[in-house]
Amino acid sequence: MVDDYLLGSIISKLPPLIENIGQVRGIGAGVAARRSVTVEQKLQLATLAALTKSVVATAHDGLYAAFRENQALESQLQPYWDKTEEAIKVFLGMLNNRIIHAESINMDPKDYFAAGTRVIDRSFETYDKVAPVLDALLQTRIHKLLKKSYLAWGAAISVLFLVSYLFVSLFFSIQHTVSKLDQASQCMAGGDLSVRVNLATSDEMATVAESFNHMANSFGGIILQIKQATEQIASAAEELSATSNQMTRGVGSQTEQIFQAAAAMEEMNATVVDVANNALQTAEAVSQAAETAEEGGVVVQRAIEGMNRISAKVHDAEKIIRTLGESSDKIGEIVGVIEEIADQTNLLALNAAIEAARFCLQGT
Repeated sequence: MVDDYLLGSIISKLPPLIENIGQVRGIGAGVAARRSVTVEQKLQLATLAALTKSVVATAHDGLYAAFRENQALESQLQPYWDKTEEAIKVFLGMLNNRIIHAESINMDPKDYFAAGTRVIDRSFETYDKVAPVLDALLQTRIHKLLKKSYLAWGAAISVLFLVSYLFVSLFFSIQHTVSKLDQASQCMAGGDLSVRVNLATSDEMATVAESFNHMANSFGGIILQIKQATEQIASAAEELSATSNQMTRGVGSQTEQIFQAAAAMEEMNATVVDVANNALQTAEAVSQAAETAEEGGVVVQRAIEGMNRISAKVHDAEKIIRTLGESSDKIGEIVGVIEEIADQTNLLALNAAIEAARFCLQGT
């Protein structure tokens, strides 16, 4: 930072400062020689004086900032700068008092020119003192920068070597892992599902190996499930075969039973035909019996009607006989005989009714 202050305040400011002082010296010496000054010349000299004061103030601030950063420079450079600053102050005072603000010009041009020359000499003297110090500071700074550069190069080379080492290690690690994975894959392709990849590392390749082992475990579980399912299918096939044999034997037995049932059906068919024929004959007999029963019923009905008429007549005769009284035993005997005949007639009528009912039931 000190070299920056010196470079900004002295090295970069003194050349324009000397240039301004030289212009002020030349213009002012001409004015003093002619003992007259124009307005334009006053304005030009005032402008150059203001620029000179601004440059001096900037250089003063930068130089004292360098002194605060490095106090050892203060004893080396401050006396020369103070002389330069004092010479500038005297010269600018002469300019203001004897030329710019003077009512008349009565100054010796040689004195004015000599004062300007002293300022320039002091400025070059300060510059000559500051330049070696600045050069030493710049050399120190360059040495530090070179040292940092060397350190940076060394760090870059170290990092490059480390990266190369890591790259080579990673390459061989990946190659070793890929080789193991390839061997394990070939073993798995050959049917050995018990193979696993074991790595002594804890990097991404170990994660890949763990994923491979997990995949191998999954394949093993799937193969075991397939094996169990195959065994179950084989067992089920054996049971199905046994069941099929039993069904075959059962079908044979059922076939014999069907043949027997067919024969029995034929016999039953013949029996049914016989029964049908018998039933037809029975129906014809029943029809005939029904006709006979109907005819018998008509006869019985007629007999019943005749008996009823006889019974009515007997009752009428009984009434007549009763009206005749019990005049004669002969009449009584006759009445008794008549009553017996009536009873027998009623019995015959009842038997006839029973027979008619039986024929009706047989006909139904």
